[in-house]
Amino acid sequence: MTYKFALPILAFAGLAACEIPDENTLSRADYRAFEADDSFARSLSITPAADIPAGSATYQGHIRSDATLEGQSGYQILGLLEMDVDISSTSSIDGAGEVNGSITEVNLLDNRDDGYEDQSFAGELTVNGRVSQGQIDARADGLLTGVLSDIGSDTADWDLTLEGNLRDSTGEVAAGSVFGGTDGTNDDYDLQLLGGGRFYAERD
Repeated sequence: MTYKFALPILAFAGLAACEIPDENTLSRADYRAFEADDSFARSLSITPAADIPAGSATYQGHIRSDATLEGQSGYQILGLLEMDVDISSTSSIDGAGEVNGSITEVNLLDNRDDGYEDQSFAGELTVNGRVSQGQIDARADGLLTGVLSDIGSDTADWDLTLEGNLRDSTGEVAAGSVFGGTDGTNDDYDLQLLGGGRFYAERD
């Protein structure tokens, strides 16, 4: 009897060791919608610094980019962006202040037949930076965990840069470029955004 049950038990143990990636919270349809937002942002003029109202405002939107994973192309990254932009009323520079926020629900889309599975990463990135004369310069960093190997969960330290501007007549939209990736410090995986990555957010 012992020998009859040994193989099924071992097989079950092997299956139990395999982790299943978290399901996507954002889709390819979302990615296409984000692309449309990014195109719209390019049609908006940069807000004159003197026209940016003082005070704090929350901007909500997205990041998105093509990406390489372990040196292979054919992947896309998208996530939800929230930024609090606090324009100082006392600064000698128009349209200047702090930028703080987060990037959550970072999702991987796998467009390769032999690649990794679509999935949502666990964790979030913290956004910190400044705005000066309506120009945004911020970083987003933090640990994100996915299932990108046969071993199980894989964690890496991401370091992204967001560069852009407040746009429209009174800064209703924040938009620009996003680039970077995992920083190579004790990372379980290597993911890098390709050129053309964008962020877009609208003021609440």
